[in-house]
Amino acid sequence: PAEQEIDSMDAIGTKTGTATSVALNEFDYLEGTGAIQAVFTDAGLYIGDSFAAALDITDYLNGVAVVPLNFTDASKISSVQLRLETSASAYYAVISTSDSIGDNFINGWNLVRFALANKTTTGSPAVTNILSWKLYITLTSGQTQTIIIDRISLQKAVAHMFEYYSNLLFLDGTTG
Repeated sequence: PAEQEIDSMDAIGTKTGTATSVALNEFDYLEGTGAIQAVFTDAGLYIGDSFAAALDITDYLNGVAVVPLNFTDASKISSVQLRLETSASAYYAVISTSDSIGDNFINGWNLVRFALANKTTTGSPAVTNILSWKLYITLTSGQTQTIIIDRISLQKAVAHMFEYYSNLLFLDGTTG
C-alpha cells in the first residue's frame, strides 16, 4: 500500500509514556472517531505504543511520516520527534527542531511531515522489524501545553498538496 497507518489514535488502548493527562478527544479530530490529547512540557515527554505484529518499513524509507498535531500556541514548541523502534536502544528517529518550527507550525492543526530519508539511527534497528513507536514533544523552557495527536501514518512518496484560489469558478479549460 502507498500508506501505512502507525496508529489511528481513535482509542487510548495500550498507549504509554511520560506525557500526562492522556485522554481521548472525541470532539476535535481530523480522521476516524477521535484523537488522543496529552500534556507535554519542556522535559521532552512522549507517548507511544507497540505494534501487534512487527512492521516492515522498507517501502517507506524514501517517503514521509505524517503526524497531525493541534497546538494551542505553536510558538512554545521546541521540537517534535518520532521514533520507530526495534527496541528502546535501537531505533530510527526523525525530528523537527526549533530552527524549522517558527515558519512551519501554526496555532491549531498542523500536518507535521518528516522525510524518512533524513532519519537518524541509534543502535542497530531492523527496517523489517519495527516493534513500537514513540512521539516526543518538547516545549520551550518553562512551558506546558495540551496537544492533540491524530492518525499517524507513513507514506511511500512525498506528496505535495498545492492550493489554488480563483475568482473564476466556472472557467472553461478549452476556451478560457
